Amino acid sequence: MELTTDPALQAAQRLELAVEKLALAIEKRIGQIQAAAIAAAADSVPRVEVLALSARLDQAMNQLRGAMLDDEEHS
Repeated sequence: MELTTDPALQAAQRLELAVEKLALAIEKRIGQIQAAAIAAAADSVPRVEVLALSARLDQAMNQLRGAMLDDEEHS
């Protein structure tokens, strides 16, 4: 960067430097967001698996309720 006494050129140089810094900051932030998204996706359980587990738990609870009713009837 050349040194100049022209205020307009100085302002343009400062603006150019600020834009370059902003571009680097944006690239860095995009990388952080992408990394967070990848990590979140790796930690999540697919919806189909959650629904299957929920159905199995409902079935087990119904079986337990049935067993408790049978015990009450035989008592």
